[in-house]
Amino acid sequence: MFNSVISVFVSMNFFKQGGVFASLPDIFNVLGIILTMFLVPIFMKKIGKKEIVTAGLIFSSIITFAQIFIILMPRQASIVPYYLYVGSKFVSGVGVGFFNSLVWGMIADCSDDMQIKSGIREDGTTYAILMFSRKVGQCVAFILGQVILIVINYYTYIKAGETLPESSQNMLYLLATIISLSCYIAGALLLIFWYPINKNRLEEIQDAKELLLEKEAKKVETSAS
Repeated sequence: MFNSVISVFVSMNFFKQGGVFASLPDIFNVLGIILTMFLVPIFMKKIGKKEIVTAGLIFSSIITFAQIFIILMPRQASIVPYYLYVGSKFVSGVGVGFFNSLVWGMIADCSDDMQIKSGIREDGTTYAILMFSRKVGQCVAFILGQVILIVINYYTYIKAGETLPESSQNMLYLLATIISLSCYIAGALLLIFWYPINKNRLEEIQDAKELLLEKEAKKVETSAS
């Protein structure tokens, strides 16, 4: 969400790309996410949901960290740094795509886990928490984007019809990159150290759910007879 808020400003002000080129990083990031949809069935069964999502976020962290070094390249003399950035967005999108593709399934796994532990299924509560979190995320992403623009005095220079100084351009790029990197690392760490449903636990949940469904089916048969 933060990437979609700030990337167009990075394209226009750091790389000096306007028009459709300003949206290329976002477009290629989404293309990377779409590509992941075809890879998910292959890796999910072999590795597990938690494991592949964690690996995807770590992979995106590495690619995003590498993006930082584009700031050292002479972008005024060549468009190569911009295309490297666009390409890295695509590759990073592949990693994030595993999260976007599997998060809803992971939420369903949480509902199954709650049902087995408590005997009560709370799909409504679980998905309500998820949707509320997404709304909070959208607000935070927008606020962060605006804070960065204010810090670099973006609106002041734009109103005066002036180009951002190089120091502000570099700060815009670094903050946009480092915040994205921090989010990916935080997500990976939360999954590694907090989210408990790994591949083995998920198999246990599925076995327990089958037994629970069999018991419920026998109760229905008994009451019907």
